[in-house]
Amino acid sequence: MNEIEIIAQAVLANCRVLEALIAKLPDQSKVAVAAEVAKATPVPAAVQAPATVTVTEVAAPAPTVAPVAPAPIPAAPVMATPTPVAPAVPVMASPSNGMPPPPFPGVSSAPHVEPAPVVIPDECPIKDRHSLTQFMIAAYQRMGNSRSEDLRLCMEKAGAEKGNVNKVTEAMYEQVWRNVLALG
Repeated sequence: MNEIEIIAQAVLANCRVLEALIAKLPDQSKVAVAAEVAKATPVPAAVQAPATVTVTEVAAPAPTVAPVAPAPIPAAPVMATPTPVAPAVPVMASPSNGMPPPPFPGVSSAPHVEPAPVVIPDECPIKDRHSLTQFMIAAYQRMGNSRSEDLRLCMEKAGAEKGNVNKVTEAMYEQVWRNVLALG
């Protein structure tokens, strides 16, 4: 496989990936992307071969001009032209967009703010399925994705089948609450 074929295959593979990504966009975004691509896509110039070549002999007393037929250009394989897509450009800080400049690596641009202390009520605040769901969502947001398995185990230890929030009964609410509080 030569270099041209490798490049062509890479371009086609990238086009397929871009087409798959575009297919997932909402219709309004697709229209906006197509409009941007149409503005930014240059029309390629036609490739032309020279019609004649001038040959000059140095030793001869007079120069001669001999027409030379252009070498035949092999036909390029016909390929479907993919719809070009402009790459996503990250928004960088500049005086025109009003964003602050990005911090140096390892330096936070936001001032350090102590998190608000967690207020632990004296009694279980979970009274119904809605308040259970709200409590579990708040716990997940506070602890993050890395502790989601621990939250599931809190429900499982309270007796919910497979730690499923939909399997938690009213009798389990207080135990789920205590288990989540024990996580910290």
